[in-house]
Amino acid sequence: MRAVAFLPESEAMEAGVSELKVTIAYVHHGTGVGGAPLSLANIISSLDKKRFRAVVFCLQSAACDLFRNAGAQVIIVPHIPTFRHTTAGSTSPVSPKFWLARVRNCLAQDTWRRHFAAVNPAIIHFNSITLTPLLSTAKQSTTNVVVSIRETAVPGTFGFRRRYTKYMLNKYARAIHFISEFDKQLHGLKTPICKVIRNWVDFKLFVRTADGTNVRTSLGIGAGQTVVLTLGGVTRIKGTEVFLKAASLLKHRKDITFLVVGLDLDKIANTSPLKRAVKKLLGYGHGAVLHKIFSNSELTQNTICCKHRSDIPDIIAASDMVVFSAIRPHQARPSFEAGAMAKPIIASHFDCLKESITDHVNGIFFPPHDSQALAKAISELADSKSLTTSMGSKNWKHAVAMHNKDINCSQVIELYEQCLRTADEREKTDNAQEATAS
Repeated sequence: MRAVAFLPESEAMEAGVSELKVTIAYVHHGTGVGGAPLSLANIISSLDKKRFRAVVFCLQSAACDLFRNAGAQVIIVPHIPTFRHTTAGSTSPVSPKFWLARVRNCLAQDTWRRHFAAVNPAIIHFNSITLTPLLSTAKQSTTNVVVSIRETAVPGTFGFRRRYTKYMLNKYARAIHFISEFDKQLHGLKTPICKVIRNWVDFKLFVRTADGTNVRTSLGIGAGQTVVLTLGGVTRIKGTEVFLKAASLLKHRKDITFLVVGLDLDKIANTSPLKRAVKKLLGYGHGAVLHKIFSNSELTQNTICCKHRSDIPDIIAASDMVVFSAIRPHQARPSFEAGAMAKPIIASHFDCLKESITDHVNGIFFPPHDSQALAKAISELADSKSLTTSMGSKNWKHAVAMHNKDINCSQVIELYEQCLRTADEREKTDNAQEATAS
């Protein structure tokens, strides 16, 4: 796999690209295989390939194969300008890193003009609000600039960073795709097209009748155990620390097994002291914190930690409930993935989650950071199989109604069509005005 600055026209023609197709250029910012790349891959796979051509600009990562398998041409770039100011992370203006990033972003604009010009897109779709530094450059290539806002914004200290983001979106984006009504209201944008299209799950992959016996057997979990799952991994915002502390409080419950996916304790333990210190300095040292909690709390008897896995539907099928113990507000993909498998969700109580979770209906809320309250909620479900089954069934009904991949992806594609219709109407109007003037 080779990195390229842009795709030459000759190479594009060799790849069999039809000039008659509508080209959509996607820009994806991350390197992990989480909700954002999965959602983007779903959108690409849902495109009518006879009408649309998908090109994805992204960094080298495992997500590249997701996009290729979905039917996109992938162009790997060495750097993507970002402006991070969400609950998932932001950089303070007093930090030198903030200003170095701004300078680097400015210097990258001309390169990105060439990137976009090389593929001649009718639509440019940014897969994150963090990509706002590229909006003005994208607008020079096409008026149809689409942004997916998957993150929850933060006010900041004086609001300058948030106002910058809002200004860029209002000025340069034609369409905004929000994943929740909460986020739409929070941003208060005046973009011509603003639609709430909730995140989705593929019910062909997440099947409620799936049997998790094989996963339980491979992990050494007994048939009679109640399995409590979290998919948070080592990312601080996901609140795995809260989950582990709750597991420690329930060590006396020999009938409960806690399962953490995305926390590779062996890899963390084998990290050299120097590398660990560098990670901590750069803000990526939370894995060591989790390793220390796991070791000090003597969780080896009731908690299983494993690295990232691709068989998430099977993992959820092997569990009895799913926990989303986030410490800062953001949307909970595990909520509707659990719902698709008819499992209840236990989640931190944030306003942004009230659209997908109703307390003691399809899940249970607990105060963020509160391990004792989480332990209590886990015990409540573990002590009542009927309550667990009832909440799981209601969570499945909610997921079917609100988070269906086929329905929601079609809404994104209709958003593209709306942009294209608007552009055609505007061109006809401009042509008519020119004809009148002449």
